[in-house]
Amino acid sequence: MVVRTSSVVLPEDGLSRRAPRPVDLRQEGYDAAFDYKTLFYDVFESASGVTLVGPPLLNLESVLSRGVFTDGRGNRLEAWHNKMDRTAAVRLIGDCEGSHHVSLSSPSYSVSMPVNPNFSSLFQGKKVLVTKSKDNLLNWISDWVKFHVAEQGIDAVLFYDNGSSSYVPEDVLEVIAVSGVDVAVVVDWP
Repeated sequence: MVVRTSSVVLPEDGLSRRAPRPVDLRQEGYDAAFDYKTLFYDVFESASGVTLVGPPLLNLESVLSRGVFTDGRGNRLEAWHNKMDRTAAVRLIGDCEGSHHVSLSSPSYSVSMPVNPNFSSLFQGKKVLVTKSKDNLLNWISDWVKFHVAEQGIDAVLFYDNGSSSYVPEDVLEVIAVSGVDVAVVVDWP
């Protein structure tokens, strides 16, 4: 299957993430490559509620700290923020089962976010080959999977397509679903 992420991108004319690097230390192209606008890469069901993952919040942390998260029924959710070096994860704890949306209401920003299902059960008991790739040749990807089926005994593939422009995620799915692979998932990860 192909999975599309539930990303949250801030409006162009509103809030922005401030770059952590001082202007005089930015190499050429830094500003063009820096992600000023993605709040979350994906929003998905997890064991205790809903998980939101994205780049470090930096100055946008105040949006969360002053905001209120609710499920699709309007019930308030407790938010737990895990700050990592290059990633932020927010866990929304509460009875979110069956909720297809969560909302954030803050004085500076409000948004309703679709919640993706949790597909981790597909990989339970499997030997999973995982990668992130962009624009590698499809025949090379297929050969790579076949090699790991034959030599490592993998029976599942989790493939993050990192915004390829040479093909679409469905093309990747076609070449990774080889004999011996029981579960093939391509995540469209732009």
